[in-house]
Amino acid sequence: MPLMVWDQSFSVGHPLIDGQHREFINIMNTMECLSCTGADLYDQFLRLTILKRLLALTEKHFRLENRLMHEYGYAGAYQHWRNHKNFDMNIYAIYRGIQAGEMISDFSIYLMLRDKFRNHILKEDKHLFQSFFSQSPQGDFQDLNFFPAVS
Repeated sequence: MPLMVWDQSFSVGHPLIDGQHREFINIMNTMECLSCTGADLYDQFLRLTILKRLLALTEKHFRLENRLMHEYGYAGAYQHWRNHKNFDMNIYAIYRGIQAGEMISDFSIYLMLRDKFRNHILKEDKHLFQSFFSQSPQGDFQDLNFFPAVS
């Protein structure tokens, strides 16, 4: 059973962002499942593949958020971007460590991801999207034209 499950408290009201956050939870839970394998079954390639998937998702996610912040003039854009970059650096450091042959605890990776994820959604993204919410012409997220489609 996954340690973290998506619920409505994580929703920021933007379907693309919420979908990316769900995918992030799936990646975290995949990483956590690896912690159940013994050291003799440690699969470096699998861990690197999961981290590559995570890095690709964060790049896509951060690109969308950065575009929205700049288009709508979010005052905290630089700090939000900086937090994204710090997160990326943490993931790259883990990736490089595993690539170099370090046996980094999967559960410790999961805990770091979980804590960063919770902070990112429940604090940073909630604040960011509340700012967008206040600028929405209808005062809600029903007007999805308010959010440009970005792949």
